[in-house]
Amino acid sequence: MPEQISGYRLGGEIARGGMGIVYRGVHMVFDEVVAIKAIYRELMVNPDIRERFLNEARIQRRLQHPNIVQIREFLVVDDRFYIVMDLIQGETLAQRLKGLARPMALGEALPIFRETLDGLGFAHSQGVIHRDIKPSNIMLTREGVAKLTDFGIARGRETANLTRTGMAVGTASYMSPEQIHGTKIDHRSDIYSLGITLYEMLAGRVPFERPKESDSDFPILTAHTSQPPPPPRQFVPDLPDSIEAAILKALAKKPEERFQSCAEFQAALGLNSRPTTDVVAALRARPVGSPQTAHVAVTDKITADNPPSKPASPAPARPDSRPPGPQFRSAKIRREDPRKVWPWIVATVLIFLAIAGGTWWWFQTRQGDYKLTATLTGHQGEVTSVAFSPHGRLLASGSTDKTIKLWDVATHELKQTLRGHENYVESVSFSPDGRLLASGSADTTIKVWEIPSGNLKQTLKGNGNPVLSVAFAPQAQLLASGRWDNALEVWDVELGTLKQSLRGQQGPVSAVRFTPDGRLVASGSDDKTIKLWDVETGNLVKTLSGHEGKVTCIDFSPDGRQLASGSGDTTVQVWDVARGTPVHIFAGHKLWVRSVAFSPDGRLLASGSHDNTIEIWDLASGKLKQTLKGHGFDVESVSFSSDGQWLASGSADRTVKLWGRFQ
Repeated sequence: MPEQISGYRLGGEIARGGMGIVYRGVHMVFDEVVAIKAIYRELMVNPDIRERFLNEARIQRRLQHPNIVQIREFLVVDDRFYIVMDLIQGETLAQRLKGLARPMALGEALPIFRETLDGLGFAHSQGVIHRDIKPSNIMLTREGVAKLTDFGIARGRETANLTRTGMAVGTASYMSPEQIHGTKIDHRSDIYSLGITLYEMLAGRVPFERPKESDSDFPILTAHTSQPPPPPRQFVPDLPDSIEAAILKALAKKPEERFQSCAEFQAALGLNSRPTTDVVAALRARPVGSPQTAHVAVTDKITADNPPSKPASPAPARPDSRPPGPQFRSAKIRREDPRKVWPWIVATVLIFLAIAGGTWWWFQTRQGDYKLTATLTGHQGEVTSVAFSPHGRLLASGSTDKTIKLWDVATHELKQTLRGHENYVESVSFSPDGRLLASGSADTTIKVWEIPSGNLKQTLKGNGNPVLSVAFAPQAQLLASGRWDNALEVWDVELGTLKQSLRGQQGPVSAVRFTPDGRLVASGSDDKTIKLWDVETGNLVKTLSGHEGKVTCIDFSPDGRQLASGSGDTTVQVWDVARGTPVHIFAGHKLWVRSVAFSPDGRLLASGSHDNTIEIWDLASGKLKQTLKGHGFDVESVSFSSDGQWLASGSADRTVKLWGRFQ
């Protein structure tokens, strides 16, 4: 670490987190003491992490409020990012609770909580959702002022796509059910996390704790989504009824049953809020006496794109449809003209055929749907890559926890954990015969493991840059790797030597794949292109251009005629390899597409995205066949088994999910 950065002299380390280190700094002119957050040097190679760090600076910079830690400057020195912010002389709420070793008294907790609500209410009024409210993200100054910090995973309406950082997005003990389910979240998710925080302050514990015999967050996540929280007075008998009722309302499973704003939460607790200018303006715009003034004032600011509908005017009384008085009349029986009857018969037959045809179409298209069968837990970091063995009996998963896990597909049991990498495992790939497994890592190495023993066969070190993707060729002897320094490498695995280093991309190579016949190898890059190379000669054969964002993933169809690519532009494109032109452009995802995979029969294409979903596309019709939801965070990888009966997905929520085909 340098002794000074820009106009600041660096002191000692204050704290260390998931993305960086916080140092004490002193301005060399004004002699002001500040905190300087520096992103870890090894993380600077990851564009996703760089974007998330920038996002924290952008969001926290615009949130000027006495109960939010203020950003002063954003510095870039020697291609390393630094955030300069106010130094809080004090401690976090988590440290305060740990030091007390007891529940907080009501008179001690509520002033802190009121200021936390003030700060968060202002953030919500600016369209910002924090998404990681917890005691360790609430700073307490020596004067006792509460200040919100760590907006690294916050999102606003305009926030760009954010990707993995090496830590889960959110914290299990404080996550709302909708965060866990991966459905759309809004400011009410923060209110749920606030409820957990107040519960812990007053009860001395969170409502849902991990069982002592478990090292997994899964029981906590399940409890959040399906179990009612134990009443706080079970642990604090003298807690007032109104306070307990407010906490339990904040912890409602459904967002619409919670408080709809921080102001509502404050009112229920009997606290005096300090409305922001935006809230005051909105309050003045409301008619006097509106029963939901405080709620709407904050919510309108957040949902500006969806203006409130006009109040419905009272419906006029429905007139009596019965004719006045008795209407019994005699009538003559008359015969219908056959020319008038036949059209009705034809119409009835056509309707019947349409219903029958629609039923047949629905039945046919629903055949083969995938449904969630199992959730595999055990990774302590985000799952970055999944791959089935060729025979389909094993599933490998790589993670930011630096390990690779091997799972039994039939029993869903963990068979083995492979350790040896010193940084994130970015990609895994089985050899065609299933005897080897390759793993590429941010530690700059490729490791080749023997299966099923799990013994390390060899380590391929390359040029000292992080490995972003690996893929075996149909000939098990060859392995391709994509690196951060824009290189595509082809290795001879048996000899342990580098056969070729192919350069031509203008950005990191995030994805590599061989054609099924092994004659070509493709590379997808941050430069928004896919390049096809001749494996034997190393010559560039073709460049596919059309994405508006970085290419994050690629896969060849089983016959090699088509190539699918996913991108930061949120689209999936399917290319005719011979012509170099797109056959389909699928635009169903809302955020980055991180992985694509063809089914073994080539009829389906699966795509995983940072919108937490997996979409399955029918390639014959070019239509969306199915959307799979279940992950709580970004879907990083998808893979089909060799028989097509299973689809696996790995996610930033630290889980692997197995989806079985419904017949």
